[in-house]
Amino acid sequence: MIIGLTGGIGSGKSTVSAILKEEYGIPIVDADRISHQATEPGSRGLEAVAQVFGPDVLLADGRMDREAMRRRIAGDPDNKARLEAILHPIIQETVAAELAAYTAQGHPLVVYDCPLFFQTAQEKYVDRIMVVVAGRETRIARITARDGITRELAEQMLAIQMTDREMMERADIVIDNNGDEGDLKRCIGAVVKNLEKNREKQ
Repeated sequence: MIIGLTGGIGSGKSTVSAILKEEYGIPIVDADRISHQATEPGSRGLEAVAQVFGPDVLLADGRMDREAMRRRIAGDPDNKARLEAILHPIIQETVAAELAAYTAQGHPLVVYDCPLFFQTAQEKYVDRIMVVVAGRETRIARITARDGITRELAEQMLAIQMTDREMMERADIVIDNNGDEGDLKRCIGAVVKNLEKNREKQ
């Protein structure tokens, strides 16, 4: 059974992913990791990006100048579309390959961790969708503490994301992460137990 895992910034999705991996040994296919690999030096993704956007998006050591690319994207929506058109197929190819490999290895549960799960239509890859949610003030406190940013910037970051309600309406499983780590671990334990039971019935 493949579980899609998502949640807004500050919800604690990464913590949930880590607990699933470390305490239950569940393999994680991480969209963020794959997306960074797609633009590593020497990768076909980065080569294609440099061909389309020019050598000035590369640093002296061959890595992508992410700040320069962010400026390109912010200044022209067409650039964002062009970058996505290059990288999205490569990322999706890797996601599909990793999920297939874990399935072939016989893992009973596999988690696909993807921050923009709904926004990039990833439902086709999974059997169940798990969403991590937390209250607005809790999320703002986490974001400001983690990233060292102002409350105003944290609120702006929340404002451009899907709401918890929107994600919950499309989820099969909701993890409430408003409590402490002990509460979260108990909730995850109950969810894993239920998933294993459901898989046995299939």
